[in-house]
Amino acid sequence: MAMSTVLQALGAVTAVAIAGTIIDTIIPYLRSSQLHRFVHTKNGPPWALVTGASVGIGAAFCRELAATGFNVILHGRNPTKLERVQHELQAAFPDRQFRTLVADCTDCSPAVFSTIVSQLGNINLTLLVNNAGGLPPSVGDNNFKPVQDYTPTELSDVISINGTFPTLLTSSLLPLLIKNSPALVMTVGSLADNGLPLVASYGATKSYLAVFAQALNREMHMEGHDVQVLHLRLGSVTGVAHTWTEPGFFLPHASDLVKVSLRAIGCGRTVVVPWWGHKLQAVAVDWMGRASDAMFEGEMKKLKAGGLNYREKKE
Repeated sequence: MAMSTVLQALGAVTAVAIAGTIIDTIIPYLRSSQLHRFVHTKNGPPWALVTGASVGIGAAFCRELAATGFNVILHGRNPTKLERVQHELQAAFPDRQFRTLVADCTDCSPAVFSTIVSQLGNINLTLLVNNAGGLPPSVGDNNFKPVQDYTPTELSDVISINGTFPTLLTSSLLPLLIKNSPALVMTVGSLADNGLPLVASYGATKSYLAVFAQALNREMHMEGHDVQVLHLRLGSVTGVAHTWTEPGFFLPHASDLVKVSLRAIGCGRTVVVPWWGHKLQAVAVDWMGRASDAMFEGEMKKLKAGGLNYREKKE
């Protein structure tokens, strides 16, 4: 009898835990977006800065933010590509203003950020999207390899692009964001932060960004600043520089992914997986535990052998 009671109690506790997990998973997707809080004219027309804006997710952010009411600064390292996107956006949104900001994310010298601050100091910047990321061009098409096969320069560039640059950019612009608050900082992460092999340095920087976002959000609240921070954990996506394939439930198009990412603003979480398909993948990996290691290794071996799909988008 006593054993039966214990088992019933354990069953009830397990059921409550599972229900709590399900509810906790669903709630962020049910709340309304709070993006409108940051489209204000406190110190002039609202501006957003999007890094890595010349293609894919970054370009999609620019388009969606312009549609929402933001003027947009497009950051990238290739001025020709930036100007092309700027002209496309200006034609689509004639009532908005667009600027370009050229900076190489592998160059994290203090002068770079001093220049950026001087260029943006006179606008009502209320939103920073730290989207630029990935592997440096020097890696080429051989994206998946063990740490020892990367050169020291390549590893340093991975850390600069995905970790150092967004950290220093955010730090440099925080005084301006605080002045123009309410304001928002968004960082774009990856499900590779769960320890995928063959992209160890990249995944580690994305894990760093998640912790950085959580700590920064708490700092802003602790110091009484109305600056929110949201970190997006993203899975595979199409419509970006390295993948042009048909979208699906687990492979959204960049434009659709950005739409749901902006809807996640104000969801009550600092770190969120905005796309449902990606969330199910993340939950499945968590439930699998150590069993996921074999799956990761098998899939990454396939990618190492075949590489990413680098088919160019047909114009």
